[in-house]
Amino acid sequence: VRVIGYSLDEIIGKHYLELVHPDHKKQALRFYLKQTRERIPASNFEFCAVREDGGQVWLEQKVQIVTQGTEIIELQAVARDITERKKAEAESRRGYYTAKRGIRSYSLQYVVEVSPLTHRSPSLSRKGLGFFCLPHLPPLPFYDTSVTTI
Repeated sequence: VRVIGYSLDEIIGKHYLELVHPDHKKQALRFYLKQTRERIPASNFEFCAVREDGGQVWLEQKVQIVTQGTEIIELQAVARDITERKKAEAESRRGYYTAKRGIRSYSLQYVVEVSPLTHRSPSLSRKGLGFFCLPHLPPLPFYDTSVTTI
């Protein structure tokens, strides 16, 4: 209750979807309907919630079905704030894709994977994968690959 900014009195009686960010409502509804239809005893779901002040907070919620005989009588939920983790994951993805773009443009300018032992590099031809020799390269005892300018 504290994480999303509502008092206990304000939250009692609210439908859980009222607290889910509009972009995540359909996914949350499908997820929990599936859990109850298939009687999955426990689940874990991450979603963006809307705070009482209109701000957003990411929650990881664990929901457990409570039954009496064959009837579901309630769903018990425990949620924790994972906003900082989601920010770190997004930052990590941005760094990964930035690095990937850099590697892609870098690899277009260089021949990679030259074996230090044979001074041979894979090459493509109409006949398939072949090798060409680079006899002028010195041995590289501590590296598996080398980068050579085309």
